[in-house]
Amino acid sequence: RAWFGVPVFEGVLSVVMAFLLSVVAARATGETDVTPIGAMGKITQLTFGVLVPGNAAANLMTATVTAGAAAHSADLLTEVKTGYLLGGAPRRQFWAQILGVVAGGFACVLAYSFIARPERLGNELAAPAAVAWASVAKLLKDGPQNLPQYALHGIVVGAVLGAILAVVDEYVPPRIKRWLPSATGLGIALVIDLNDSLAMLVGALAAWALHRYRAELAERYTVSVSSGMVAGEGLMGIGVIVLRDVLHWLPS
Repeated sequence: RAWFGVPVFEGVLSVVMAFLLSVVAARATGETDVTPIGAMGKITQLTFGVLVPGNAAANLMTATVTAGAAAHSADLLTEVKTGYLLGGAPRRQFWAQILGVVAGGFACVLAYSFIARPERLGNELAAPAAVAWASVAKLLKDGPQNLPQYALHGIVVGAVLGAILAVVDEYVPPRIKRWLPSATGLGIALVIDLNDSLAMLVGALAAWALHRYRAELAERYTVSVSSGMVAGEGLMGIGVIVLRDVLHWLPS
């Protein structure tokens, strides 16, 4: 309320929505291992575009509350599940997570201060999610009437279709369920970049083929190799930015 002009009632409502959407995010992460942070934030943005029209700051900050809580809830559940599989005690995991917040705070602030400079955003760092958030905030600045034609109808159709798929999934026989599309998977495939969807498809097919023909090898190496590829790609992205800075300051 003091910093961003968010009305008190709307601020409290964003916290309530964060609780509900955290459940949705946790389910999505459990099914697909992808947390739909952007999609969670868009729901809040659309809601507060109606409740607080013309206030872009309030629109973004309420969405941040929801998306942040949903993302961290899903991440914590992933960590707890990992600890459970390894036989870790929940109480010790809790304290480890608290220490991780402190250590991660220092590390993330330093990395963010070094990497996320205004001149890089949109150039070296495309930040497509941030562009989408800003576009929605601008679109809703004067209320939902700025939405494209039939956008609200599309939201309703998508919500109804997702609810139907979830209900059908609970009641159809197992032999039919295996062919039933996942509403969560379909939704995430529509909100993430095509290159990410293709990478997931190629990786899933490779893992399936390895498990089919070399089950023992797949059981031993699939998760570790996949995790290493994800971590390596992220670290190399940071490394490339650091190398560019170093080369920029070296004498020509």
